[in-house]
Amino acid sequence: MDTWGLRYTIDCGVIEIYDGDLPPSPDSAPTGNPLARVTTGGLPFTPGVRGEGALRLYQPEIGRLIAYPGDAWVMKVTRTGQAKTWRWLSNLADPNEDDPTGNFPRLDGAVGGALLLATDLLVAGQQKNVAGFFLQFSGR
Repeated sequence: MDTWGLRYTIDCGVIEIYDGDLPPSPDSAPTGNPLARVTTGGLPFTPGVRGEGALRLYQPEIGRLIAYPGDAWVMKVTRTGQAKTWRWLSNLADPNEDDPTGNFPRLDGAVGGALLLATDLLVAGQQKNVAGFFLQFSGR
């Protein structure tokens, strides 16, 4: 991420939502079961393709990233459970397994932090808009 910065490193990626606790590091495999996937418009996400369902980021000011204006981020739920964590995968074809060398850019977080959902109880078959996504970094 030093070369390109966070925005360009994870831009046009995808968010996966899990029912497990945060893993020790984004270089670790996710914990728990995958519950849902967030894409633009609920469209399928294809690694390596920077269009269709890929999540675009917008930087309104230095140190702040938000969803690209006008893009509807839609969560498609595949398994019933309580959403606890999310993982943003870049646009690369990422196996989403342990990655001790850090070859795959990833970003993890707790549901209710940067990723806001109307409810954390998800039911298979649901398709809902994401209430919000907001990343901000401080100099501390």
